[in-house]
Amino acid sequence: MAEPACGGSVQCCAIRVALLELDGVPLPGASNLYIADAVAKVEFQAQVVKGVDMESISACGFPAILYKDMDRFKRYDVTLNLQYLDPELENLLLGTELFNQGGLNIGGGSPYVAAYAGYFPGVSLELWSKHIVNGDQDPVYPYIQWVCPRVKFSLATPVTFENNPMVRMFSGFTSSNPNWYHGPEDDWPFASDTQLAWRMCATIPTPECGAQPLVAT
Repeated sequence: MAEPACGGSVQCCAIRVALLELDGVPLPGASNLYIADAVAKVEFQAQVVKGVDMESISACGFPAILYKDMDRFKRYDVTLNLQYLDPELENLLLGTELFNQGGLNIGGGSPYVAAYAGYFPGVSLELWSKHIVNGDQDPVYPYIQWVCPRVKFSLATPVTFENNPMVRMFSGFTSSNPNWYHGPEDDWPFASDTQLAWRMCATIPTPECGAQPLVAT
């Protein structure tokens, strides 16, 4: 069987955010899913427990024992920067209040004092980047899907008003969530027992302005 062409990943063309139940299962609901493309930047920074660096020096002054233990992976710290002010997406990420007027969600608020900074059970975060082979998108697998089965976000500082577009900044951290199973739209064909996974794929979800229904799968 032929192997997929080796290529690289560029840009971020869409994200999909889904609310989770306490046990990590995607939570069905009329407004519990969001697909957006107004992403300025997404960053994952691996956090590890540094392995102990051990040494024993002999009475004559030379190192008798030298050993460096392996680092242990803990999680990823996530930074998500959005270009739009979007009250429904911020509500999914943070669990904060929505301001509704005339049937439209037109704003929201920050978390209350001493409340959890983000939505307590967390959300799943998926991203789609372009898969580039020989200077263009691969014709068989034009995209790469990246999956974080659980992320807990908070609103990051600063909130800056200046002669430039405002970027809404969110920071979070990943955790394991094997109960995510095949995702909110039943299109992840592998296990969800790692904190960040990826696969080459042929399609990308269609971004919309506004939350969408999350149907039980």
